[in-house]
Amino acid sequence: KSGKDSGTKSSTEFITVHYTGNMSSGADADANASYFSTALDYRASIHYCTGNDGVFYCTDEKLAAWHAGDSSSIDVVGEFKWIDTGLEVIDGDPQYPVFTISDDFYYEINGRKTLIPMPKPWNYNGRNTDHILNSDGTISSRENYTQSKFSNRSAESFINNQALPFKVENGKYYMGTTWWAYTQVYEGRICSTGGNYNSIGIESCVNQGSDLWLTWQITAQLVADLMNRYSLDITRVRGHHFFTAKDCPQPMLENNLEIWWEFLELVKAEYKLMTEFNGYSVTAVSNDTDYLRDNGRVRKEPETDTCVSYTITITNGDTTETITLGSILPGKYSR
Repeated sequence: KSGKDSGTKSSTEFITVHYTGNMSSGADADANASYFSTALDYRASIHYCTGNDGVFYCTDEKLAAWHAGDSSSIDVVGEFKWIDTGLEVIDGDPQYPVFTISDDFYYEINGRKTLIPMPKPWNYNGRNTDHILNSDGTISSRENYTQSKFSNRSAESFINNQALPFKVENGKYYMGTTWWAYTQVYEGRICSTGGNYNSIGIESCVNQGSDLWLTWQITAQLVADLMNRYSLDITRVRGHHFFTAKDCPQPMLENNLEIWWEFLELVKAEYKLMTEFNGYSVTAVSNDTDYLRDNGRVRKEPETDTCVSYTITITNGDTTETITLGSILPGKYSR
């Protein structure tokens, strides 16, 4: 157990994924878990560490660990809660709503105005970050703002890149408490609260020589397990960025969250295997071990395009089925 926590969480609303960014040799999940368990004088903790070496449990899930950087949000906007938006889900709404902000600074979902006002900016550490809300719905910095001044910026441009907290219940949209976070972006970003006090944090660890995608696959398995146990859907899986706009998990956020969406597909696959196919045994065997491991990882790059295959065996009770699938490994000299 890590020595840093803020007592028992009021609820678990999110699963928060992090990335250490520590490529030092030996900085695997075990090493990071040991750090969190012994660095009692440091204001940080985490529930799990994942890596090529497995999953390590660091802090009791019922406790609020210090990992998302949003503890001060309670002093600004209060504890996390779900708020009725006054809007119902209609046919054609996307799984992840499009959030905008009206000219009078109320949240909009898919172009429809909610009953929830945007939180007001506040003066963080005397930086004059309590920006001016203009009558046309834009935002400007104050005259004595100490960073690069801005004027008439759209309110939406201040929403963090992973959007805002929401859930659908009984056909209606609810939004979670939001706040202006200034610790990572000087001018601030509008983010969700609840990272520390209402989520389970996972630190994905990739050290020198490790397999990044294997770490994320192991992380996806843990996320799927937490989703299942806490009855959370995929929209409750979020990155650290969601709560403070920190560039974390950094590789997943690049190119407009390109890898983040791929990671969520991994989570969905693991969740489906865990729930719809509970009790099934699935194994895979490579038929081309020079290039492909049994776990699907590429052992080495071929010189030319090479066809490889693997056999999957699925067993449920007394029933066993197998299928052989193939794929092309691009060669290093292929065009």
